[in-house]
Amino acid sequence: MNPKLTKEEIQFIDNYLKNSGVEYIDTRAEVVDHVASEIESRLSANNTTNFYEEFKVYMVQHKETLLKNAGKYSWSIDKKVLKEVFKNMTNLKVLVPAFLIAVILFAVDLKEYLNSTQILIAFYAVLLVLAFIPIILYRKIKLSFLRRIGIISTIPFIAIHNLLLGDRFAFEQYEMVYSFLFWVLIATTYTSYDFTQEYKRKLELL
Repeated sequence: MNPKLTKEEIQFIDNYLKNSGVEYIDTRAEVVDHVASEIESRLSANNTTNFYEEFKVYMVQHKETLLKNAGKYSWSIDKKVLKEVFKNMTNLKVLVPAFLIAVILFAVDLKEYLNSTQILIAFYAVLLVLAFIPIILYRKIKLSFLRRIGIISTIPFIAIHNLLLGDRFAFEQYEMVYSFLFWVLIATTYTSYDFTQEYKRKLELL
């Protein structure tokens, strides 16, 4: 069994990577996990407890490649976030507001009060709010996935929206289309918030 690094040693790795230019907390957390695991394996293989010596040797050998490939961890993070979005679509914290929005959409005939253009503008307004709430709330915390999740979630929904509601018949069924889109958007917003809290906790532990 590999020896486990102490909190201070993990913090040392985090500070080293931060000073080396890995500024985004989520990307750095993934790199820290990778480096910590490698150092633990080296300590075990070399039968030593000298963390700083093993860390120095490891960085001499791998620092350039590690920093060059740091961006690859972003895709790993995005995959985890998207997987969690689908999982959270069945979470009660997502289902309840999504259900309430669906009830309102089906109970109130917006076409009696708004024309198609006004409904479109209202949709985009809510879309932007939901997509950028986490970014606004956590603008002081550098998280790479927050910059991308807004784009990842917004562009497909705009495309689906324009494809489905561009047709006159489909527009008559806007309640169903919007209920689905808001369901996914709420799941995306909740997941972004959840991941932000997770990385915030990791930051506070260091």
